[in-house]
Amino acid sequence: FVKLGYIFVLVSLPMALGTTYAIHNTDTPHWGFILGTILDYQQGRSLFTEVYVQYGLGLNYLISLLSYFNPVSYTNIGILVSLVYTGTLLLIYVSVKHLSSFWISLIISLITLLLHPYAIYPWPDYFAGFLLALTVFILIKKPRFNIIFHFMSGVLMFSAVMFRNTYAINIIAAGLLFLLCSYFDRRIFHTGIYFSYLVFFLFWGSYISMLYFQGDLSLWYSQVFGAASKSYGVEASGVYTLLYKILNPGMVETLIFSLLFIFCLMSVLLCALIRLPNDKNSEILSQTTVIVIFLSILGMTGFVQCTMIYEVFRLQNACLPLFVASAFWIQ
Repeated sequence: FVKLGYIFVLVSLPMALGTTYAIHNTDTPHWGFILGTILDYQQGRSLFTEVYVQYGLGLNYLISLLSYFNPVSYTNIGILVSLVYTGTLLLIYVSVKHLSSFWISLIISLITLLLHPYAIYPWPDYFAGFLLALTVFILIKKPRFNIIFHFMSGVLMFSAVMFRNTYAINIIAAGLLFLLCSYFDRRIFHTGIYFSYLVFFLFWGSYISMLYFQGDLSLWYSQVFGAASKSYGVEASGVYTLLYKILNPGMVETLIFSLLFIFCLMSVLLCALIRLPNDKNSEILSQTTVIVIFLSILGMTGFVQCTMIYEVFRLQNACLPLFVASAFWIQ
C-alpha cells in the first residue's frame, strides 16, 4: 500500500498542479512565445528565416502533429507538458528502484518532486528531460549490449537534442569523457554505449547536413548557440559567472539543488574512487557498473545547462542521470 500510494502521489500531484497552473497562470513571454512559433510554423512560414527557432524543432513538430487530434491552446499544451514531466518523475523512480531499494528510490524521487513539483512553462527542457530519462531507463534495464535497445537509446539522445539543441553540448561532452575514461581504464568499455553514440552521430550529422544544404546552418547557429554564446561562458569570464551562479543562486530551491548536486557529485566521485581500485584484480567490470559510470558523467555534464539561466527545472532535467546513478554508488 505504501508503494502504490506513493506512486499515486508521484503521478497525480504534478499532473494536477501543472494542469491547474496552465489554466490560470499563462503569460506572453513564455507561453505566448512557444504558442506563437508553433502557429507560425503551422501557417507555412519557413523555419529559421521566418520563424525564430531558439531551442529546437522538436516541439514545433510534436505540437503540429498532435494538432490533428487536439486543437492548439495554452491549456492543451500545459496538460501535455505536465504529462511529460510526470513521466520523467516516474522514470526516475523506476530507474533508481532498479538499481537500489524502494526507500532510496522514494527519497531521490521525492526530493526531485519537492524541488520542482510541477511544470511551470511549456519549455522544451521538459521534453528533452523526459527523453533523457527514458534513455537512462533503457540503459539500466538492458545493461548488456542489445542492438535494438541501444539503437533506441541513440535515437532518444538525438531526439532530446532536437527539443533542446544545447543538450548536444553535454551529450557529446559525456561521450568524449567516457571515451577518455576507457583510455585510462580499459575495463570501462561498453559496446552498447559506443553503438548508441554511433546512432546519435549518424542522426545528428544528417540533421546538420540538412541544415547546411538548405542554407539554414548559419541561422540555426545564431538562433540556438550564437545568441547564447556569451551566456554559455565562451569568453574568459564564463568560469567566474558559472561559479557565481552556483555559490549565489539567489533562491532557496536553487540553493538546495546546488547542495544536492554537489552531494551527488561527491558521492559518485568518492565511492567510485573507493570501489574501482578494489576491483583492479578483476579483468572486467560488470556491465551495470560501466553503465552507471557513463550515466554519472552524463549527469555531471548536464550542469552546463545552468550557465545561461540558473533555474531548477532546467538543471533537474539535464542532470537527472547523475541523481539516478548516485543511488548505485551510495547503496
